[in-house]
Amino acid sequence: MDESGLRSRQKAGSKTNDKPSDQEKEKMLLKNRKLVAENYEFGDAQKLPTNVQDIIEKKFLRLFIWELFFGYIFWTIFFGIGPMVMFFPMVKLAIDGYEVLILSLASPIILNISLVNSIAESNVGKLVIRIFVIISLLSFQIEEPVIRLFILSCGTCAVMIDLCTSLNSRYYAYRSIVVWTLTISFFFFLSLRVCFSSIMPAWSSVTANLVHFLIGLVMIVDQFGRDKTMWQLLPSISFDSSAKLGANPLRSSSRQDILQPNWLLLGIGFGCLLFNLQWVFADISVISRWASNGFPNQALDPIPYGLLIWIGLFCGVVTITRINIVTNRWWASVGFIGYGLLYFSRGNLSFMGGVALSVFIGSVIPLLFDKIARGLAPRIIVIAALAYIIQVVYAVWTSAYNFVPFGGTLTRETSHILVFFNFLGIYFGVYTAKHNLGTYIRSHTSSISFPNRQIWSAFGIAFLIASTGTFSRFLSLPSTSLSHTEDPTHITAAVWTVHFGYDNNARPSLDRVASVLADTNADVIGLLETDTAKPFFGNNDLTSYLGEKLHMFTDFGPSTKDHTWGCIILSKYPIVRSVHYLLPSPEGRYLKYRDKYIYLLINTIR
Repeated sequence: MDESGLRSRQKAGSKTNDKPSDQEKEKMLLKNRKLVAENYEFGDAQKLPTNVQDIIEKKFLRLFIWELFFGYIFWTIFFGIGPMVMFFPMVKLAIDGYEVLILSLASPIILNISLVNSIAESNVGKLVIRIFVIISLLSFQIEEPVIRLFILSCGTCAVMIDLCTSLNSRYYAYRSIVVWTLTISFFFFLSLRVCFSSIMPAWSSVTANLVHFLIGLVMIVDQFGRDKTMWQLLPSISFDSSAKLGANPLRSSSRQDILQPNWLLLGIGFGCLLFNLQWVFADISVISRWASNGFPNQALDPIPYGLLIWIGLFCGVVTITRINIVTNRWWASVGFIGYGLLYFSRGNLSFMGGVALSVFIGSVIPLLFDKIARGLAPRIIVIAALAYIIQVVYAVWTSAYNFVPFGGTLTRETSHILVFFNFLGIYFGVYTAKHNLGTYIRSHTSSISFPNRQIWSAFGIAFLIASTGTFSRFLSLPSTSLSHTEDPTHITAAVWTVHFGYDNNARPSLDRVASVLADTNADVIGLLETDTAKPFFGNNDLTSYLGEKLHMFTDFGPSTKDHTWGCIILSKYPIVRSVHYLLPSPEGRYLKYRDKYIYLLINTIR
């Protein structure tokens, strides 16, 4: 009995040993999945219906242009809602308006309701959502700020839901197009800002806003009216709350699916990336304002050297084609060192740190979009929105510490803490929210591979736009030679608080500011409250804008990272030397500005 029992136990033990463990299964599956991704064979993971495959191949260029435009509108509205919300705290000097930002950015939470998600992912739902997005652009035409905020916040809700449904699409090929167009559209956004003197094009003027709206209408009519592609590509509307709109082979609500990224960490990482893009890279001039220093050790000017930031971001995107480089944890050291140099140093060294950081950030933009497309997009976007809002509020409180509860003791002048946790969040999203396969970045469907010639051509067009804008603005810079008809021993001076270049209706007033300053015909002008290179002021480069419009030399300071509201010196004569002093201001912020301005004014003319 004992021998037979022992043999039965040995047989049972041998059977259990023959079965691979869960860890071995996970390793084998992950290894096979990596081989598939590396060989561009993801198309075999989901067999497209013949009619859908034909649609995507034949209408690829039109699909690409449609999604590229709506990707550009996503960045326009996402970067535009913050300054609109911030207008109310600026006017009331209190915490007011942030609830609108929270509700609008976290709107994808309603997609967790199956019925709402089914409607939103349908072709009719996509049409209605995009109509709301385009109509919200017209908010700029309205004078009353409260009504404008309400309409724009509705547009923000729609654009966030559109982002989720596009990355949540039932067909992998469409998701690949969305991942790449969201990335490329960010570069078009930067390029067009160069042409519009750093102002967001859709919010630069009433005419430009109307042009954006009309182009959006044409896109919707072409996408859903003249062409039937979207009606065939997206499922029909269904009011069955239990209906599933197609299975994503790499996305499942089951926690056992090892290819699904950690939605919580990914959400934190994506929120930190969005904040970083708005805090540091929403315009190519921001790095120069972070690196600002006194003459003659001033950092490189945005025009023409801001183009290096654009190139750095693009080099990062190119790096993603070598997925093993970007997914290596050591790659994060490039961004970490660059971020540190940007924040803790001054002048050209700080600027070079910004270039290094741009390469790292450029490489993780498509990678994080790729991971969202493989995950539970609504959950991820909601967590990202919350992480983003926390960082925005903290960034405001580091400078506006005198007008917020506990700000003077907890958050005052502590941007270095924000820098650390912002980068740490991006690291969590990229390297700990498994797995970095680059599925949609490097997929293919029959004759179409990603990235392809059309994608690189789009980057080329965006670079051509940025280069053209940079060159035209470079021609507007003043010459260093003084006019012999003017006597530099006698000067006229003016000083003005420009309230960040916004009027009482929260519209950009830079043209009117430039017109008033030109009428003064002053030789030296000091401007207060001018640091608009902040996410809650639209990242507008007020310094370059006025310098080019008035054809005057400029000096900006203190640095954007110095927790002040900024000063600008405009001079008809070359600035030889300037020193940026930060004096103690225990009771508020204004003492820094006045003394700095007076000292700069004395030292502007040789």
